[in-house]
This record gives sequence, C-alpha cells and structure tokens, in this order.
Amino acid sequence: HTQSSEQCSVSEDGSDTDCNPCTNDEWVSQNGTIPGYHVICITQDPTTSSLNIQFFREGVASTTNSGQYISDATDMKQLRSELERILKIKKTDILRDALSNEADKPNPWGIFSPNGVRIIDINLCRGTLLIFEGGVFIYPGIHIGFERDVLIKDENDAETIFKLVTLSVHPPVFQVLNFIQPSDCDHIVSISEAHMKTSGVSHMHNTGGDANQWRTSTTHW
Repeated sequence: HTQSSEQCSVSEDGSDTDCNPCTNDEWVSQNGTIPGYHVICITQDPTTSSLNIQFFREGVASTTNSGQYISDATDMKQLRSELERILKIKKTDILRDALSNEADKPNPWGIFSPNGVRIIDINLCRGTLLIFEGGVFIYPGIHIGFERDVLIKDENDAETIFKLVTLSVHPPVFQVLNFIQPSDCDHIVSISEAHMKTSGVSHMHNTGGDANQWRTSTTHW
C-alpha cells in the first residue's frame, strides 16, 4: 500500500514550519464502512510533547462523529484507555482482562498503520492510524467505486501493486485488479479441466436428496 507521508513546508533555515503527516481522506467516509472501525490522526507538539489527536468515530467524517483533543499519555495503556472512552469502545481492555476463561476473551482491539501493521509502541503512534475493535485489519470500502493501491512484497522482496476497487460497502466487497495474469488463468483452467467434479454439499438436519437441487456447479482444487 502507498503509505502516508509527511507533507511539510520548510522555512529558509531548513526547519519544518507546517507538517501534517495525516491522510484522513483516504480512510474516512460519509456513511461509515466497517462496524467497530475508527480513524485517528496523531501529531506531537514539539514544545510540550503532548499528543494532538483528531478522531473520526466509526470512520465517519461528520461533526457528530469527529473531534479532537490533547493527550498527555506517555504509554500505550494510558492512550488505549483514553481512546476507549473517546471512541466508545465497549469491549475494553479492563473488561477483557477480567475474564478468567481465555476462551471467553474477545480479540483485543487493535491500532494499525495504514498498511496493516499493528502498532504496540506509543512512539510509533503518529500520523493516520486505523482502529479495529475486532482486532483484525480490513481495508475499509469508503464508498462504491473507491480505488486504493495496495503494495505487496513476495518472498524475494519483489513489489507488485494491486488496485482494490470497492464494489460494495456493506458488506465490503472489492474487485482486485492485476491480481492474476490471463496466462495464469489459462494455465489453471488447462490443468483443472480433466479433474472437474460436481461440487459437494453438506446437508443440514432438515435437507436431503440430490444436491443438484441447490448446487449445480463443478469444482476442482
């Protein structure tokens, strides 16, 4: 993914005079996208070291869902507690830790960079950050037709850029352009044709009979 980069104006003496590391427009929408998804932008005051935090609750760019505040948090525990209150996160760290049975504990909500890296160090909490209450990074749809370039590296660090095009926001559905080449498609078809079989169906307690009543496809792989 094309990561957020600082856009700064520089004075004649070489010092930064106006620096905004946030690209919120790429991550917020008018009507919301994924339940439990929030967007924040954090910048640090160079004189006081306090954190200026702008937030978009539910990822919505409206006056009722957005705002900003100044934080004196010096560690992640304090910052997470503040964000739980500001963003109205219900499954808080305290409630999660109070559950004795590990199987009952939900995933801890997560803070992620725009390229999907989980942030656990407060010193890395700068610029646009994405919060998922489910603890798993998902690209938000934003709006139908929205396009996003996503950079992927293979095991040899070779880079490929794929384009995600939003087909649906609720639920999020994407078309991935350049994901597979036509020659790859032809190869998959050619080695699969001889092995195609009727697609299987797992019956429920109230179903039975020939599965072709519901599913008529053939499948391999």
